[in-house]
Amino acid sequence: MKHRRQYLARPYNTLILTLVILFLGSTRQARAVNIAGQWTMEYNFLHSFEHVVDCDYYGGVPECEEYDLIDDFLDEGILHADVQQNGSRIWGIFTNEDGDEYELEGTVSGLAVEFIIIIPAWDDYLPGLYRWTGTRMDLHFAGTCDEGTGVITGQITETQDRKYWEDWFYGYRSTSESTNLLATGEMTITVQGGDLNEDSTVNLSDFARLAQYWQTDASVADIYPVLEGDGIVDLNDLAFMCEHWLEGTE
Repeated sequence: MKHRRQYLARPYNTLILTLVILFLGSTRQARAVNIAGQWTMEYNFLHSFEHVVDCDYYGGVPECEEYDLIDDFLDEGILHADVQQNGSRIWGIFTNEDGDEYELEGTVSGLAVEFIIIIPAWDDYLPGLYRWTGTRMDLHFAGTCDEGTGVITGQITETQDRKYWEDWFYGYRSTSESTNLLATGEMTITVQGGDLNEDSTVNLSDFARLAQYWQTDASVADIYPVLEGDGIVDLNDLAFMCEHWLEGTE
């Protein structure tokens, strides 16, 4: 009877062990999405398609020509963003090469990252000479985050409803319609590590916060391995912070 009771208990033990493993796995996945902080975004753009309508207004009668423009060129650069996160939602401020700031909104699911950068309509003109206007333009990103390094890689697409150019001096008008696709490319995002209080600098304030949670399992300070931690705030986390010491300092 003793052996039979042990045999009958095994399925229940197996069930309990399976539930524990599933719980730990889901907890790990939930912790593996922390990508808030300062982003360095390296992009590689391939401009691909526009539908253009050019009109010549000499003599008051417009003469228009329509054509599809396929203009392939490589456009590379480095951009920056300051990103916050609450659960699966991410948001922040994106800064372009000219220092202009735009909103960034997106989501994180496991290691999958998606976001959109919203560039509002613009109107640039010099009275009596020209006017250059455009509707809202969106930059879409979809990619994944590497568990070991925390580097996010993926594809970017740029869309825009309509652009408009008018030269009053020469009587020239052009319309570019890009509702489907304006450009495609690749982007690599590096998240600054060790900035525990999210003030854009890794310094003594972050060290104090690490010390506050020393030898605990606090996820806010369990920063190594990147993204998921190892369940304890210890020398590994301190060494990782030292690697990024004073990053973000002007």
